[in-house]
Amino acid sequence: MLLALDLGNTVLKVGLVSKEGRFLREMRFGHSENVSFLKALQQTKWPGNVTEARIASVVPALTGKVVRVLEGSIGIQVKVLAREDLPIKVQVRRPKEVGMDRLLNALAAGRFYGKPAVVIDCGTALTFDLVTRAGNYTGGIIAPSPEISRDYLAEKTALLPIVKLQPPKSVVGKNTDECLRSGLVFGFADLISGLLTRLKKEWQPEFTVVGTGGGLAILLPYLSEKVIFDPNLTLKGIYLTAAHGA
Repeated sequence: MLLALDLGNTVLKVGLVSKEGRFLREMRFGHSENVSFLKALQQTKWPGNVTEARIASVVPALTGKVVRVLEGSIGIQVKVLAREDLPIKVQVRRPKEVGMDRLLNALAAGRFYGKPAVVIDCGTALTFDLVTRAGNYTGGIIAPSPEISRDYLAEKTALLPIVKLQPPKSVVGKNTDECLRSGLVFGFADLISGLLTRLKKEWQPEFTVVGTGGGLAILLPYLSEKVIFDPNLTLKGIYLTAAHGA
């Protein structure tokens, strides 16, 4: 059994995956800048039949700490994935700048859902990643997410509160809460739809759209394109590196 770990900017996602690629258990540990989640990770009861563990991280300062805790808990070495472990070609000017999570998403989307593809990940950031017909990573788009935009507005203004990211009844808000939710939900849905339209004009006329990230689930009903939503896309990419033998 594979223990797959995706260490993102605010959440550590963990998946237990069978050799056949079936997800048997999924967990999330929120961390942000707080490392107290390591205690919860240490106290987690892991199955005795874990034979391999792999972690993909975009938080270098936390990677070593998570690996040490896990190795002490499960008793086996944890492999920290590097770009050369991913069976995907990266066709951009500066390949080292592309986050591991984005490459894993592109790998999994192309393998499981078809090519060419556009992967939308709405977490701390809102990212678009492009997979060519040949299965190569060929660039993307980065924007702020609804969550980070909401938090920044509350931080930088005196009177705007932090609101729940849920759609209002109308695009026209009748109070501050509704106005903010309209901009954050409908505004970002239209941002995504507009960028997909641009990609059809400038990149490919047809492609599969695959989505992941908790923030995207709220926006799905308001998008112009059909989106295949897979909350475990990054973990599936980690599984593919193991299946590939990297």
